[in-house]
Amino acid sequence: MTLANNEVKCLIKRFLIMKATIQTQGSQFTVQKGDKLFVNRYPDTNEGDQVSIDQVLMLVDEGKATFGNPTVEGASVKA
Repeated sequence: MTLANNEVKCLIKRFLIMKATIQTQGSQFTVQKGDKLFVNRYPDTNEGDQVSIDQVLMLVDEGKATFGNPTVEGASVKA
């Protein structure tokens, strides 16, 4: 099996996007920039408020994966 150049570029680009697997409100989600995540409202917040989620279980940045034990130290996702 051979891949055309555009297929290889597409595969490379797919793995270079920053992604994170987070845990919030008892569920896990894999997210990336621009995703919309609908969860129950956080206490003391209003619709549209920004929240910081520090329960990052896995982080992929420029093709390098970092796994937490149980969370990735110092990592957070702003939503």
